[in-house]
Amino acid sequence: MNLYRVLPAIFAVSPLWATITASLAPSLPSPQPVGTTITWTPTASDTNPGALEYRYAVASGTSQNFQILLDFDTATLFPWTPYTHEGSYTVQLKVLNAATGESATVTAPFTFTPLTSASGGAPVITPSANPLVALYSGPGCPTGDAFRVRFATGGVAYRTSTVACSPTLTNNIYVAGMKASTTYNMNYEVVSGSTLVTSGPVLKFTTGAVGPSLVFPPISIPLNGSTDTQQPVLLHDPIPGTPPANYFPFATDHNGNILWYYANVPSMDPANIIPVAGGTFLMLVANPNYINQGQQLFREFDPAGNTIRETSVPRVSALLEAKGLLGITEFNHDALRLSNGHTLVIASQEEIFPAGTQGSTAPVDILGDAIVDLDTNMQVAWSWSAYDFLDINRPATLPSDVCIQPPREVGCPPLHLANFANDWIHGNSLTLDSDGNIIFSARDQDFVYKINYANGTGDGSVIWTLGLGGNFTISGSSDPYPWFSHQHDVKVESGTSTTLTLYDNGNTRVFYNPGEFSRGQVLTLDETTLNASLNVNDNMGVFSVALGTAQLLDNGNYHFLSGWIQNAPQPPSAQCIEVTPSGTFDYEMVLGTNVYRTYQMSTLYSTP
Repeated sequence: MNLYRVLPAIFAVSPLWATITASLAPSLPSPQPVGTTITWTPTASDTNPGALEYRYAVASGTSQNFQILLDFDTATLFPWTPYTHEGSYTVQLKVLNAATGESATVTAPFTFTPLTSASGGAPVITPSANPLVALYSGPGCPTGDAFRVRFATGGVAYRTSTVACSPTLTNNIYVAGMKASTTYNMNYEVVSGSTLVTSGPVLKFTTGAVGPSLVFPPISIPLNGSTDTQQPVLLHDPIPGTPPANYFPFATDHNGNILWYYANVPSMDPANIIPVAGGTFLMLVANPNYINQGQQLFREFDPAGNTIRETSVPRVSALLEAKGLLGITEFNHDALRLSNGHTLVIASQEEIFPAGTQGSTAPVDILGDAIVDLDTNMQVAWSWSAYDFLDINRPATLPSDVCIQPPREVGCPPLHLANFANDWIHGNSLTLDSDGNIIFSARDQDFVYKINYANGTGDGSVIWTLGLGGNFTISGSSDPYPWFSHQHDVKVESGTSTTLTLYDNGNTRVFYNPGEFSRGQVLTLDETTLNASLNVNDNMGVFSVALGTAQLLDNGNYHFLSGWIQNAPQPPSAQCIEVTPSGTFDYEMVLGTNVYRTYQMSTLYSTP
């Protein structure tokens, strides 16, 4: 039995008779201009033994509705960078003794001043800590309208996402997606529906140079045809290279020019990045102590690289345990922001099962997966565990689907119960179907599951299973092995409820048929007759043993990433391909590292 299941929740222990004393101090005095980073430092002590954990929350104005920004963690410092509006805020610190359950709460006020006047003030552009990102501050605008920023260079214009107008406060937006050492013309726009109402004065802003200490993987463009100009931004999620090359998420245009980067990744471990509509990003973040699950974080941050909110594996595990559920050992692979502000995230679980399970001759460590629904305060609203709903006696499809430690392997969570485990599920993507249920890709099962989520009210049961040996038959192809295997990035195509794009790595197929290649696939499902029609089955010309992306583009083409090319001429190597509906390669970018995903986007404010 997993030790995380049998340990009591931290709140179940009665506190001892003692009082935690705590205070809170900002790095700069109040007030400060919007966009200034204030680092809060606590001073706390407890006469009782036990590690202290810290939670930070913020409320605006006179409201007592505190939004949790950093949930309970042993990290003490809290860097905070409000940038959307000026005003008065209250910062709340809650200190918790994790051993006793005892806590103390203190608050501190802080005020941010505007960079311009809300009443028709001249716009102001302020550099950020990232030389490719600027903070644009404009005046207020009428309630019901929307505010955005237009930025242009070389005759090509881009726009940020819109924010709801505030008539009495300034409107502030981080402008991102710009080339280094380049001058841009910027002005604000006020729109009502699809109608441009007001256009502000044009100001110039010149981006800085990318720091010489930052290392990006080599990029080449062997083929550059009539690519999708509606989606000119490529957001790359590289696997860190051979030391000292600590690669980190970055964006380019189709010519390989750097447009943006996030270098605040504190380790050589992969850091999965997921764009959110409106210009923020989700990330599963590790640090040099990655093997210690207490150091892994789930973070949302803005384009300038400032953390907006964050939680940790131990905190989410404690919340699950408090509900009588199995805890988690790692966040992994994917997350999804929902329209109600909640976030779905995949997490690893670990349990020891008796001899005979999955053909073992002795007790066996089996890795599973959970899907956790975190609300806007990063608290658990719903959860699902593969142990509860999938057949534990159906092993992974390949004998190589195991995790052995030490040393820690890429793609494997840290092991806590043994040094060898069956990598049973290896979930790697989430998407939400139009009916509010989850489509979940299980790489090591060669299956895609539809899970009864029902927008947070479902019972977690499996509605159907897609793949070889699942509920569906497959048609529309003469391929002797039409089914995907060890797939990545299974997504519902925008505007449909039955068509899926996916990257077929093909590991199981290649295991039995050496020399075959990975494929980009599109399947249309009939959920009544349980038939899957294979509409696209494009041969990538390489075998990507892991990683990958599949995406329908606005122009009707498909974008496929082969993220870990086996036997590449110059490994490590990844290949972005744009393919026409007829199967013709129209564009190719090669990166000199392995890449988990590459998203093709219209701007950094959109989603793939």
